[in-house]
Amino acid sequence: MAAIETLRAGYDGFLIQGAGMQNNTQVIQTAPTGAYTSSTYTGYGNTMTGHSTTSYTGGGPMILGSYDQRLVVRMVKRNEQLFKQAVDARQYLGADWQELVKSGINTCT
Repeated sequence: MAAIETLRAGYDGFLIQGAGMQNNTQVIQTAPTGAYTSSTYTGYGNTMTGHSTTSYTGGGPMILGSYDQRLVVRMVKRNEQLFKQAVDARQYLGADWQELVKSGINTCT
């Protein structure tokens, strides 16, 4: 991706000067969205016994956040002194570099 964007911007080579990532994803359990209660009671004389059951529905997990990446790229022209240390974008992309610059690449799998 850096090689393609370097050529699209009119430069010839690039250096990776920094990279970072951050993962701030989290899973949260949501509150129930419904409840159903059933009960049975029996009485005899002055005594009463019973049983209640409550079933909760909904309240599944919710996934939030993102996984972020950062890349710092320095683009250079062929006639700059720093080009000696840079990656040649055309050489990196190979013989089909013009087609890749035109169409881009798909990084999703």
